[in-house]
Formats: sequence, structure tokens, C-alpha cells
Amino acid sequence: MRRWWSFALVFAVALAATSFTLATQEEKPRNPFGVGDVTDPDGADVKEFAEKVKLPGDGQDANAAQWSEKPTEGKTASLDGEWFSRWNGGGAANNWEAGTAKVKAVGDRVYILYEDKTGKYLIDARREGKRRLVGRYVNLAAESDSSPWVGVVVDDERIDGEWGSGRWDLRRKIAD
Repeated sequence: MRRWWSFALVFAVALAATSFTLATQEEKPRNPFGVGDVTDPDGADVKEFAEKVKLPGDGQDANAAQWSEKPTEGKTASLDGEWFSRWNGGGAANNWEAGTAKVKAVGDRVYILYEDKTGKYLIDARREGKRRLVGRYVNLAAESDSSPWVGVVVDDERIDGEWGSGRWDLRRKIAD
């Protein structure tokens, strides 16, 4: 009788450990920041929005002038690093809400973790060619606050972006 209980106990412990490992692996986020993932970053609404967005990335754009004053960590030829970011539209109307962002590229995806006085947001975008980023953002405190987002990588210090209700741009000044 003891052997049966010993076997049952060992089996139960092994099964629990396996279940815990599988649950942990399933819950691990796709993004490199360890926060909740964006739901459906490549959805049909994202594709439809991306077809309409035309960001020329030229000198006439609202994001063309350098507005980030401090140098940030980052390297040329890489989007990874610290950025300044700002958005308008929606609750901000024509005013700019400014904050900071961390950008990390993983394969064909670019993740942007943005924070300002209104909260923390994650953008999960897929690269389309060399310059275009297409995806979705989510407010990490309110999952219903989510919208498609499209960006154009102009250079190592500028990403012009647009979301469903306005602009969402990034700038940095790479420290020498």
C-alpha cells in the first residue's frame, strides 16, 4: 500500500511541476518588456487603417523639427534604445502629450513601451519594408484603450507616427 501512495505522490508532484512549467511558458509575453501583450496587433482593422495612412516623412511634417532636447542612449543603424515620444488627438485634442519610450526590435517586430502622465502604453508593430511599421497600441491599465498605429522610420532619430485619432511621433538625439 505504501508503494502505491509513494508512486501516486511522486506522479502528482511531477504532474504539478509540468503543469506549472506549461502555464508559465504560455503566460510569457511576446514583447521584450515583460508587460501585457497587445491583442491582435496584425488585425484586419490594423491593415485597413494602414492602407489609409500616408506619412511622407519629409521636412514639412510636424515631427521634422528636432524637439528632443537631451541626448539619449541608442546606436545609429538601430531603433533600439531610449526615445522621447509625443501624441495628440483624442483626449489631448490639439495639444501634445509628451513622454518617454523604450524601443526594442525583435525579428520583424518593433515594440515601443511609452510612458507619460496619462499612463503606460505598448505599441506592437510589424516591419513592412525598411521604413514602415504597422501595428496596434494598448493602454496597459485599460485594455479597451487600443487603436491601430502606423509609423515611418525617417532616420535613426525620427519616427513619424499616426494612430486612430491623431499623431504619435518619436524623436531622439543619439549621444555622441
